[in-house]
Amino acid sequence: MLLRRFGLKAATLGAGLAIKKSLDYGFDYLLYPFALIWLGYVWGGVVMTALSIVLNLAVIRAYDWSKRDWLLLETIKEFKEGPNGSAARPLVRWLMRKGDVAAFFVLSWVEDPIVVTLYLRSGAHQYKGLERRDWMIFWASTLVSNLFWILSLVSLIELFGLVSQQFGLIATQALGGIPFSIRHTLRGCGGVGRYLASPSPTRYSKCHGKRQPPVALNGYWRSRPSVAAFEAGGSRAPPRERL
Repeated sequence: MLLRRFGLKAATLGAGLAIKKSLDYGFDYLLYPFALIWLGYVWGGVVMTALSIVLNLAVIRAYDWSKRDWLLLETIKEFKEGPNGSAARPLVRWLMRKGDVAAFFVLSWVEDPIVVTLYLRSGAHQYKGLERRDWMIFWASTLVSNLFWILSLVSLIELFGLVSQQFGLIATQALGGIPFSIRHTLRGCGGVGRYLASPSPTRYSKCHGKRQPPVALNGYWRSRPSVAAFEAGGSRAPPRERL
C-alpha cells in the first residue's frame, strides 16, 4: 500500500514537472526570443509579459484545481514548517521569513512567478487560491522575472549579432584575395547564392552594367535575348554565324 502510494505520487510529480518544463522551454527559449527579434525589445517584451501573465495564472489555477502537489512545493513547505507542536517550529518560521526576500529574487531569476507565488504562499497543501499578499507577490515576481529574462535575451541577441558581424568582417577581408571583377559581381548581385540562383540576362545586366555576351551553343553563336524577345520588340533577331 505504501509502495503504491509512493509510486502514484512519483508519477504525478514526474508528469507535472514534465508538462511545466515543456511549457517553460517552449515559451522562454523559442517564443520569447522570436518575439523580441520580430517585434523589437520594447514591444516584444510587453507582449511576452502579457502572455506570461495569462499562462502563469492558468497554471496556478490548474494547480489549485487538481489539489495535487505536482510541483513538489507543498512538500518542501511542509518540511520547512515542521510538525505541529514542534519546539523548532518558531525558529524555522523565523528563518523562513528572513529568507523570503532572498527566495523571491533567486526563484524569480531561476524559475518563474508560478514557483515564487506558490512557494511563498502561506500554508502547505491548502490550494486556496491567491489572497492579497499572494497577488502582490505574483505581480512583483512577474515584473522582476520578465525584466531579468528580457535583459538576458537581449544580451545574448546583441552578442550573437556582434559575433556575426565580426565573422562578416573576416569574410570580407578574405574576399580581398579574389579578383576585383568577381568581387564586384558578387557584391552587385547581392551575394554568391543569389547570383548563382538567378544567372538571367536581366540579372547579368544589373550586375555587370552591360548586355550578356553571346553564348556558343552547338557550333553557333546564339544571341540573347531570344528571337521571340527581338520580335516582340518590333525587330528581327541578328543572324547567327557559324563558328
